[in-house]
Amino acid sequence: MPNNEEIDEGIAKCCEQALDKKYEDAGIEHYINIGLANFSGKNFREIYEINQKLLHLQEINPDNSPEDAAAIKKRQKKCFNDVVRCFRGTAELPNNKDLAYYNGANKVWQYIEKNIDNPELMDTLFLSGKTNIFDKSQEQLLYESRISAKA
Repeated sequence: MPNNEEIDEGIAKCCEQALDKKYEDAGIEHYINIGLANFSGKNFREIYEINQKLLHLQEINPDNSPEDAAAIKKRQKKCFNDVVRCFRGTAELPNNKDLAYYNGANKVWQYIEKNIDNPELMDTLFLSGKTNIFDKSQEQLLYESRISAKA
């Protein structure tokens, strides 16, 4: 169904976090890259350099031991892949599709929190197929398909 990407990715991310027993904002690097491209007008190289600095800050070793070449190469590869993904190979036109990870996980966690005592929560999340559980028309179709399946 149309517009189901956020819900698909959100449910997947929530399941992943639940299994890991650790909440972590999903897709932050995508949000930063897309934001830099859309709102700051940054190009591929500028976003790549910013990513390098951000990732380096996240990985700073408290004992101040020098970085090895393998760690630097790994960081460069990750940054390059993230920025390629942001621009989807165009180097100029950012693709906002990856915002679905962050937005979807937040929406699904909020939905779970609001419906935690609902005995149909798991059915809604896992038996709704490729639908958007927040779209009333898709919810109606899903309800009707369940009713006809029982008949």
